[in-house]
Amino acid sequence: WFHPPEIHRIQRRGGYIRVEATDNIQVARVRVTILDEDGRLLEKGECTKGKGNWWTFTPTVKGHTIIAEAWDLPRNVAKVVLK
Repeated sequence: WFHPPEIHRIQRRGGYIRVEATDNIQVARVRVTILDEDGRLLEKGECTKGKGNWWTFTPTVKGHTIIAEAWDLPRNVAKVVLK
């Protein structure tokens, strides 16, 4: 029985976007999408694994909305939107 991953927190800190994600087996990947005030795509990219359950993305733009998605090994996905 596989549960989808969980995204616990999204932080904007020091020019980085950090995502805390866990899964009962393993988080395989985390992606961040940045949108402007009108919901248009500004940037999208894969995060790199950091310490513990944290994943990091270095954006090149400053947007209004951040969408974080986390996948586990069987490709279940969790999604959190931060405005």
